[in-house]
Amino acid sequence: MAAAHGDTNHHFGAFWGQVKQVSDLFKTLKPLRREDRERLWIEFSALCEAVKKDQQGFDKESKANASTIESEIGSLSSGHWAGFMRRDYGAFWGHAKEISHMFKTLKPLRREDRERLWDKFSGLCEETRNKKNDENENRRIKSKIHRDSILDEAERATLTFLGTIDELKAAGNRLREAGLLLSKYKHEMLGEHKQECFDRIQEIRKGHDAWWEHFKGERAKRHQDFQSRVRTNISANYDRLRTATDALERWRRNADNLRDIISSTSNDSHQEKASGWLSEAEDKIRDIEESIERIESWIYEDEQKLIS
Repeated sequence: MAAAHGDTNHHFGAFWGQVKQVSDLFKTLKPLRREDRERLWIEFSALCEAVKKDQQGFDKESKANASTIESEIGSLSSGHWAGFMRRDYGAFWGHAKEISHMFKTLKPLRREDRERLWDKFSGLCEETRNKKNDENENRRIKSKIHRDSILDEAERATLTFLGTIDELKAAGNRLREAGLLLSKYKHEMLGEHKQECFDRIQEIRKGHDAWWEHFKGERAKRHQDFQSRVRTNISANYDRLRTATDALERWRRNADNLRDIISSTSNDSHQEKASGWLSEAEDKIRDIEESIERIESWIYEDEQKLIS
């Protein structure tokens, strides 16, 4: 009869099942010389005692490993907050990757503990993933509300006929208000919605420019040259802003995809590569966000020149 402690899976149940069979043989198998019975019983008892100690060690170590993983899952559940009721998803998924690795490396671990803890861990990850998706959807809804508000303000600045200078100035002020709203809510809007507002404001501004041509003389002509240069800068910066905004959305989608890969794959090599790529993507996102801030400040400064 083989000892169970030689099996890395510790099949103690199978071993003790064999023990019962051998014990029954001592009672039923006859004839058997007394000295043989005593010698075999001593060997049998020593083997059972050795496996019993091995099983006790296994139980203790397995319990400790299960407790370690359960503690980490608890920390994952309660930690990684970037503010009130707002998850730091990067930190969360980084920690989740570490816990996923523990399931592979912490041994021994009873099957029932492994299944229980994995269900708990998977449920937490799924809940967090769903929450992130809900937040994305809520952000899209909120962004759409801002977009509609900004576009509504911009549309009030449209001119369908040549009015007075005061009317043109009033329309320009309304368009400026639309631009200020966009600046105010830009951090709460999706790139596609910001771009839609940028384009419409730019289109209406061009219409205003066309109307103003009717009121310009020589002095206005010189001023127009200055304004033309400013508008060229604005247009170029809007192009830069459009390119940067598109790039930011792509990098954010890329980062989200990498986080999904990290949390879902069991391949250590893939997780390691994806983590490196995620770090690069996050650095790139920060660089682009800083670039967008600079471009928007340039646009705002130039637009102030047009209305001063």
